Amino acid sequence: VCGGNQSFHATKTDGTLWGWGENSSGNLGINNRTTMSSPTQVPGTTWSDVSIADGSMGLALKTDGTLWAWGWNGGGYLGQNNTVHYSSPVQVGSGTDWSKIHAGYGHVLAIKTDGTAWGIGSNTRGNLGQNTGTTYLSSPVQIGSDTTWSDVFAHYEHTSLIKKS
Repeated sequence: VCGGNQSFHATKTDGTLWGWGENSSGNLGINNRTTMSSPTQVPGTTWSDVSIADGSMGLALKTDGTLWAWGWNGGGYLGQNNTVHYSSPVQVGSGTDWSKIHAGYGHVLAIKTDGTAWGIGSNTRGNLGQNTGTTYLSSPVQIGSDTTWSDVFAHYEHTSLIKKS
């Protein structure tokens, strides 16, 4: 189970993903903007992990290693290289090598199977590790060149990464 500000998501052992709660930004990923008081299935199957940011956007991994996002996209947070809001999941790029995800406040962080870390979205405090000031990044960009990252955490306006030992 993963909760945002006023919405929640949960994956089941059968690979389905469910959302409920506030949905004005399409943040439940259920193809509409209607608030739901009971769990409603997000389209698709084979979901393996989910992370919700501040109740307005979500992202999830599928078992095939693809990365998906939905909800509010005002700063390009969903990795689509635009600022269009999506009420159903859209794939981020074409990669099939994503292994860890975490959504923060307006930014997304992920790790690929090769141990590289990636960021998307708000960089207001340098939280994407690009040394580019406050530039928003609307498509995934690698954080440094290290290949030994094992976990990632997106917080309010900062990032934490764990290296493999």
